[in-house]
Amino acid sequence: MKPAPLTIISHFYNNINYVIDQLNNWSGFSGVIRAHVNFVLVDDCSSEPYDYNIIKDYSDRLNIKLLRVLDDIRWNQGGSRNLGVFFSDSEWVILIDIDQLLYESFVSEVVDGVLRDRFEREVLYHFRIKELVNIQNNESLIHHPNSFLVNRAMFLEFGMYDEDFAGGYGYEDVYLMKQWVFHGMRRSLIDRLSCEDMPFGTENLDRDLSRNLEIAIQKMSSGSIIRSTGLLRFKWKTIF
Repeated sequence: MKPAPLTIISHFYNNINYVIDQLNNWSGFSGVIRAHVNFVLVDDCSSEPYDYNIIKDYSDRLNIKLLRVLDDIRWNQGGSRNLGVFFSDSEWVILIDIDQLLYESFVSEVVDGVLRDRFEREVLYHFRIKELVNIQNNESLIHHPNSFLVNRAMFLEFGMYDEDFAGGYGYEDVYLMKQWVFHGMRRSLIDRLSCEDMPFGTENLDRDLSRNLEIAIQKMSSGSIIRSTGLLRFKWKTIF
């Protein structure tokens, strides 16, 4: 993979159709944009057998890397995202869910900002998402807590997802943001529409928050929020 100033990272579990939608969307970006962007996909130990050549076929248009988590850990999105960040070699990274399709105009703006050094390294940037709804209460949201632009080096030092939350649902994003701010970093909103949130077919998954809420309360009760330790607590391999 050639070095690029920006990497877009996403992860998936089954639902290969959403992966194809992402690949088609990214492939539609202009050649000028694609020349400045790398792409990292992480298969979070999908249970469905895939012919990864379906994804590799896009490598003639996309500078893309595919990784697979080998340990089947429930709700390991934090670990998958950590893996994607580790395998990026860009100064800046965008992390998104697999069901969020970034607009070309937004990516172009980010690339331009990165090349012109317009973003602050100490700031984690959220962005507006069209028709985004909180699946817990059906309330509209401006941005998704797990979707952001961030400087990779600063994120490696002061961020990274705490994998104690893996195995249960929720709060890994809440703790990440608390941790980020606790260590003197800041958050900001890029106040423009960045992408669309596609309807996602995971309604039957267990989204009980109680286990991870207890972990979050325990971690934050001392008033000192430590940086995540013991990262990448699973086996993985590089597909290509």
